[in-house]
Amino acid sequence: MKIDLPPVGIKVLHDDAGLSDVRLFQGVSYCQAVFEATFGAELLVRQESIQVCQWAPAVLGFKTPQNSFEENLRPRFPAGIKALYIAPLALFRPELIPDVVLIRTSPERFQDMVDTLGWDGFIDPTPYRQDITALNAFRKRPLRGFSAWAIKNVNTWLHMLNRFRKWHHFTTLVFRSTWATRIFDRFITAYMANMSMCRNSLVIPFQNGLANISYFCTGGIAWGKNRPDNMTAGFPWEIYRRLESILDYPDKTDPGTLPAGLKTTKAKRIARKEDGESRST
Repeated sequence: MKIDLPPVGIKVLHDDAGLSDVRLFQGVSYCQAVFEATFGAELLVRQESIQVCQWAPAVLGFKTPQNSFEENLRPRFPAGIKALYIAPLALFRPELIPDVVLIRTSPERFQDMVDTLGWDGFIDPTPYRQDITALNAFRKRPLRGFSAWAIKNVNTWLHMLNRFRKWHHFTTLVFRSTWATRIFDRFITAYMANMSMCRNSLVIPFQNGLANISYFCTGGIAWGKNRPDNMTAGFPWEIYRRLESILDYPDKTDPGTLPAGLKTTKAKRIARKEDGESRST
């Protein structure tokens, strides 16, 4: 079962002592940290790492909710998380075991994973809407109406805008505003996916001990540089191990050998450039 991007492991830490040699991520969002890890970075993500996104710090348990907006971000980790250790599986430290493995691939490959694991490996999607899970679509209940249109078209437009530096400056400026974030949060919660990589692909699998598949939120596209025709999913380690033997992905057997389309200096420059831009804004 071939997937184009290497799985990324995430370890939830209440104490990051002993990892002082790991680079502390500094950037726009948790999604951007996952993007960098995809291309071989080994990172620690703490509260001070995330300089723009106002969803992730509370959702990831880095802070106690300070206002009604953060209080309403649920489910979330309880406050007290010190850091997240993030790295591609091929480079994950052997003394650490990932709590959750994040996979991004096409709906067709995720259907193969659902068929392989069976529904007992996934959360029950029945109580949830499209902002939290895409699993209802795999139960033959595809999105319809405006939500289907918005997830397809808005994310496609964002993907196209990613090539423009001024667009990145604009989103960085706008989403430093709690007011703008609150307004946008209402829209994406009602019609699109929300917190696709931090909540849907980490918190929910970690807390439930079961996998979840999600559409990408706008941050996952704009800041995480993901393709809008893919989806994201989080698999608890023990469930992921049931897939490992049948997965074929870059770096699986030879760390550092990404395929030509991924192992470009351009892709690495994107990560470095955006890291620098977020520090200077």
